[in-house]
Amino acid sequence: MKRVLAALLLVLAVPEAAEAKDLRAELLGAPETAVAGKPVSIQVTLETDRGPVVGSPPTVVLHDGDGAAHPFEAQPTAQRGLYRARVVFPYSGPWTYEVRFGHSSLGTVGQTDVSDAPMVGIDRPPVWPLLVTAALAGAVYAGLRRQRRSRPHTP
Repeated sequence: MKRVLAALLLVLAVPEAAEAKDLRAELLGAPETAVAGKPVSIQVTLETDRGPVVGSPPTVVLHDGDGAAHPFEAQPTAQRGLYRARVVFPYSGPWTYEVRFGHSSLGTVGQTDVSDAPMVGIDRPPVWPLLVTAALAGAVYAGLRRQRRSRPHTP
């Protein structure tokens, strides 16, 4: 009974997709390479033989090399039938994209090679100012000790 009700709700929520014979998904802006941990914006178009599909948003599912699924729900844009998903690859390796609409998979629609975050460009301060500061502090300290030793002690 629950399955029948869910199917009926899907048909009512997205009549164009329910009546259409050929539901297609296409990824736009999916990179060929990405960096682990950095967000990527991907656009998905949903179309049928009757035109763009509007209604329940699709889900972009990332699959790692072992097949584990990482789903990201897409959000509708101002353009009819165009959705945007912000995805993050959690670690490096080969990844594939799958688009799901409701309970149906529209298949694998792309792939990406993900690399580890590069070490170049990490916001960390350079070491040389710290070394110069430490050297100056050491010189001042040594000078003060030398000056203190050269004065006779008077009670």
